[in-house]
Amino acid sequence: MNNSIKKFLIIVVSIVGSFVLIGGVSLFAHSRLSSGSETNNNINISQGSGTAGSNTSQSNERDGFFSRLLLPPRKTNFLILGNDQSDLLTDVIILGSFDRDTNNIDLISVPRDTYTTISQDLRDFIEGNGRWVPRFMKMNELHAYGGRVHGGEVLRRQLQEMFNIEIDYIISMELDGFIEIVDILGPVEFEVPAGGLFYRDPTQGLVIALQEGVQMLDGAAAEGLVRFRGRHGDLGRIDMQHEFMMEFFRQALQRDNIINNIVPIAGAVFEHVETDFNMINLPRYVPFLLRLQPENLRVQMLPGHPQMINGISYFIHDQARSQELINSIFHNFSETTRVVEPSDLRIQIFNAGDIHETVRIVEEMLGDGFNVVFAGEFSGSTTGISSTRVITPFNLDLEDVLYYFDGAEVLEEHIEDDRFDIIIIAK
Repeated sequence: MNNSIKKFLIIVVSIVGSFVLIGGVSLFAHSRLSSGSETNNNINISQGSGTAGSNTSQSNERDGFFSRLLLPPRKTNFLILGNDQSDLLTDVIILGSFDRDTNNIDLISVPRDTYTTISQDLRDFIEGNGRWVPRFMKMNELHAYGGRVHGGEVLRRQLQEMFNIEIDYIISMELDGFIEIVDILGPVEFEVPAGGLFYRDPTQGLVIALQEGVQMLDGAAAEGLVRFRGRHGDLGRIDMQHEFMMEFFRQALQRDNIINNIVPIAGAVFEHVETDFNMINLPRYVPFLLRLQPENLRVQMLPGHPQMINGISYFIHDQARSQELINSIFHNFSETTRVVEPSDLRIQIFNAGDIHETVRIVEEMLGDGFNVVFAGEFSGSTTGISSTRVITPFNLDLEDVLYYFDGAEVLEEHIEDDRFDIIIIAK
């Protein structure tokens, strides 16, 4: 195995846990078992013209083909679930996002006791599968109502609706898989809080008996640590999970036994982890994962507070602070308008009107310092387009751009071609 793959696997398993662990193992399998290349039937390359910016357009189209083929999206959002032995309740709910531009992986723990109101559409979906659903419940109960087959998808839909995000992938790990991986890579040195951790639940076969002080934790002991609630309840457990996660990553990064144990690691992953991540996309992430450092991993908890409702303890998330946190990570924008320099914007312009006027505007914008690519004639339908359309997924101050297009309509929409910040259909 070459050094780059070794380095990749070491960093991957250490830094990103289950999300990148799947990738590392799959990359190993891919590099050994497959020599094929990925194809993408959704690639749409615009044809440039011989007018202003045509050389730049052709170069960008050529580069764009490989970018679309080999690069991941700017944001890859995922949901990590750690299920208990019944595979119905989930003790771990983590929203994650990988940012291609910063190489950061942000993880937000969602307390399993989070109070959540179920929309009628989601209730209809669950009840269509034979389960009656109350209007509100704890977040991990929603997973149970979805059942073994639909639990992950139900949680995905609820979180997407709550925070107005798209979750690309679900990674669901059984606790047996967590135990096995810690046993393979451990033991993990960890300082147990004063007083120790002690708990017994015969119904779950759970026995936690950890003495205070520095301990060497195997898989079973680590399971007890991350599942312990104590007097601080679910919030205390999440804090413990974060501490253990960071310590596990830090110590695993210093070890060289990951490569030597790649076979049992792969066995644990493929036996205990389920995901809808398509492994054919894995090569897109390799160059970025190779550059990961411990500081690229950031772990936070959803803002909020515990509260008793009808004698039941819930976690009530702070909607304003939670949405601000979600926006800063998953959407890469804040509620405030972003002010940027013209040269920082990557703009693609299509003509859907007077070609000569559009070329004149392109040349003027280039002269004024804008980063503009002219993509030629707009190939889509112009029905209903009565004025220039300026499309961007970001909340930008577009005054300088709109100066060139009288009466333009601004649409805040997703752009499939992530080479550009703004697409303009000039009418």
